Amino acid sequence: MDKINLNRPLFIHGITLFIFLVALAPVLCFQYFPTVDGPSHLYNARIIRELWWGDRAIYSPFFTFNQELAPNWTGHMFAVVAGTILPVWLVEKIIVLFIAAGLPVGIYHLSRTFGASASWRLLFLLPFLYTLTLYLGFFNFMIALVLMLFTLSWMVKWDQLKFPFPKLLLITTVLYFSHVLAFAIAFIFLCGYLIWERLLPGNNAILSKKNLLRIICFLPGLLLSFRFFSSRNMDGFRNKPEQLPFDTLAKWLTEGSALVGLNGVEEVPYASVFMKAVVVLILIGLVIRIRAKLFRSSADFLLIFSIIMMCLYFIIPDGMASGGFISLRFMLLALLFAVAWLLTVKLPVWISLAAALTGIYVSFSTLDYRMEVAEQLDSDAKNYVDMAAAIPGGSVVLPLNYSQNWLHINLSGYAGAINKLVVLDNYEAVLDEFPLRWKRTTEPGKLAGNFTQSLNPEIDIVNYEKASGMKVDCATRWFFDKSTTDSVSLKTDTLLGTYFHEAKKVGQGEIFFNRKH
Repeated sequence: MDKINLNRPLFIHGITLFIFLVALAPVLCFQYFPTVDGPSHLYNARIIRELWWGDRAIYSPFFTFNQELAPNWTGHMFAVVAGTILPVWLVEKIIVLFIAAGLPVGIYHLSRTFGASASWRLLFLLPFLYTLTLYLGFFNFMIALVLMLFTLSWMVKWDQLKFPFPKLLLITTVLYFSHVLAFAIAFIFLCGYLIWERLLPGNNAILSKKNLLRIICFLPGLLLSFRFFSSRNMDGFRNKPEQLPFDTLAKWLTEGSALVGLNGVEEVPYASVFMKAVVVLILIGLVIRIRAKLFRSSADFLLIFSIIMMCLYFIIPDGMASGGFISLRFMLLALLFAVAWLLTVKLPVWISLAAALTGIYVSFSTLDYRMEVAEQLDSDAKNYVDMAAAIPGGSVVLPLNYSQNWLHINLSGYAGAINKLVVLDNYEAVLDEFPLRWKRTTEPGKLAGNFTQSLNPEIDIVNYEKASGMKVDCATRWFFDKSTTDSVSLKTDTLLGTYFHEAKKVGQGEIFFNRKH
């Protein structure tokens, strides 16, 4: 009998796939996978679908479409279409799996374009499954990162594609509508890559027809980007530019904060190990390539670009152009390009195995914790869904959130996603970067108190109903401790008792119906 060749690509891919599936257990084993912004995205997809071809009368008094072609549409559009035939939980699961699995697959795909082959180092990609931006629910940005990696690969392999120009013209435009930062990074990468190629021996035609076509593919997105940024200032999402201190950025970098999705205490010890491993492997890879006189190949632009992203991590403000968490996004970008480069370096077998074991150690050390959190969050989401199912369709719902769990911030979005409800907590509709906007006369944040921003909310039902002309049919209260005695919570509780009657308690949630209805 022939011995099993442990280095055969098919064997490596099979074992790698199995390990990745085990690592994805927190997503695969439970129905819901709540993230910070995810429920709100699903809720707004429901509103878009209803405004287009559903019960428009329920939502049209409250919402209108953003007149700008905002670069935050792709995830919403998938949820709009898929939600016509699939339940909300399955739509969410598909999106989360596309992001979680798509990021390491995209890194590998890009590295293969630059000469990487199957090796056990693929397991070094495991820590990219659960990024902070995934848990924050930045669905459009993460979808855009996956698309960006494949787009760059196809740009490099232009000559191997059939009808590359129309395909990539469409893909880059979709990339813009996914997220403008990922679109911009893709364009900068292409321009830098063309310059890098020009510096290599035997490459002299930087303005060849092929290169011009590759650049023209970005033209629609560039024009849309210019229009988008020309209508806003450079302040961050908190209405001011936010440049973080160097010490903070350095600390985040050593801790691997972009890969710490849930809890720093639980995850930083392992994420920091991964960051150290990346640095060590880069140094080893550089020594190997310089000694072999192989540096300055096409593949080495991946490392150059990673260094550029790391410089931008320290230079670009964390909040600007109405965006936020920008520093962490650049850290993630720097990491994925660095690891893509590492996969192209022919390392000794023992180093490849050490990298694989490091990836397994970093990822699986926190797997039990992720499973526990995923199970509890799934239970919480089901609790909220059960509560929402008890509310008549077409109701206007005022949600009050008292939970200290940061992943519960937008949990009320599930209510609007699974039932035809106008949920008055909808942060997306306040911002210019999303498909929908509140109508000025019905925006609750300006009329009904601070309940969308506070975990100890104040409400003003009378003012909202009078100013908007809309009736609040019911209120929900989530994780309220009835032993609380502070003045704000007592005042809100009194107002609930005045205008509503408690109809039902569902787990950690309560439903109150308007006494006048």
